[in-house]
Amino acid sequence: MVDHTAKKSAILKNFFRMLASFVIGLAAGLLLFLVVGCLLDVVMYPFMKIVGNQALGKLLADRAVGEDNAWDYYVRALDKLVVQPSDPGLMKYAYGDTSLLTDGLAKELAADHDIFILIQEGNKRPGCSFPVDFKKGWGMTLPDNYDRFQDLVVLTIARSKAQLERRQIGPALETIFSGLSLVRHLTVGVPQLGNYARGIVLLQRQLSVLRSGLREGRFTKKELPMIEDFLTELESGFPSYRWVMEGEININRIGFGNIPFYMPVEIGVLTGGRSWSKKYIGNIIILRYKLWRYGFSTRLAAIQALKLWEKIVDELDKQEKRYLDKTWPSGADSLVKIELRLPRYARKNPMINVTVPLLAGFFRIKTEMLTRIRLLNLACRLWSYREVNGHFPSTLAEISGYTTIEPFTGEPWHYIWSPDSVVIVSPGFNKIYDDVNDLTLTLKKEKRSF
Repeated sequence: MVDHTAKKSAILKNFFRMLASFVIGLAAGLLLFLVVGCLLDVVMYPFMKIVGNQALGKLLADRAVGEDNAWDYYVRALDKLVVQPSDPGLMKYAYGDTSLLTDGLAKELAADHDIFILIQEGNKRPGCSFPVDFKKGWGMTLPDNYDRFQDLVVLTIARSKAQLERRQIGPALETIFSGLSLVRHLTVGVPQLGNYARGIVLLQRQLSVLRSGLREGRFTKKELPMIEDFLTELESGFPSYRWVMEGEININRIGFGNIPFYMPVEIGVLTGGRSWSKKYIGNIIILRYKLWRYGFSTRLAAIQALKLWEKIVDELDKQEKRYLDKTWPSGADSLVKIELRLPRYARKNPMINVTVPLLAGFFRIKTEMLTRIRLLNLACRLWSYREVNGHFPSTLAEISGYTTIEPFTGEPWHYIWSPDSVVIVSPGFNKIYDDVNDLTLTLKKEKRSF
């Protein structure tokens, strides 16, 4: 009985000894991995610093300066604002409520002539660059008056709507063109995805005025070719997706390079490289072990993340070029395939698990904007046909050109003809006419605008 108890006790002791050895060995191994990762971080630091400096050089080389920079003209235009676009009444009018147009408001809008002179002068400049400090990387802040530039766009929208309402077609078209050129310039003010997306939103709001005028046949055969030429140039000349994404990548390179060598990259990302706190230790340990593919090094993972980001941008850039070259019918399918891969990329590299899944979504928004521009371009051609022949073409085969082809399907737009109106429809990315994602424009001569 005593021997049996002694044997049992010895077995238990051996078991706990082995368990303790396993736990200690596991802890030592995990600690070793952390040390290896930290050593890799130190080794990679000089490389990241060099890459960050190179990225800074590229961003600074692309800046517009002096008389070539439209920024100064737009700032002066802001300083001259008489009507306050932040006023709720003006905002409502600009974005849809036409009943708010009064003689007083129209007079105030017309009084801002000097502002539009400055906007037009700015639009003539070859570039526009915001006064930002790229050296700060993620810590870079936009100018204090950045948000006020929306006021200028609201003003151009309201002014062009009022001019169309009062049948001042020539001045209205001039204001619309000025507003669209203004937005395009502001979009290139800084290569940042947030500013880019905002530029697309503002451009579509300004396009809505042109859309309304085209929808109701406000323009004559004299103005229609001018609109068509402007829209063609706007489609091809709007800042490319590659341009803004390369800017974002360079800003990230600078940000990673700014993180001190003694600070873990994940802490630098969370704090902008400004502080350190014990509360982040748990986050560091968890993230490090997720980066086993990269030797438990956050700096190595960051470098690989940016390379992966570049690869995705290359793929999306090919799709955008095909769209602009009018050879994109299968592009929608290709984009879906890219979108399906993005979550897998993000899971493999936590350093980009937030940003990467959004890239294709932003690309969709850009492509839909280009499709709206092409739709308006086609509307110009249909109205021109009507001006010459007295009626709309019964089919799109009666006119020629790339605008007759719907970009998502590679086939002619869905075209519904009636004696006094036509309807043009694009199914959007899903290539299904479901009234949910469709882009639709009805053309019909009206006696009143808006």
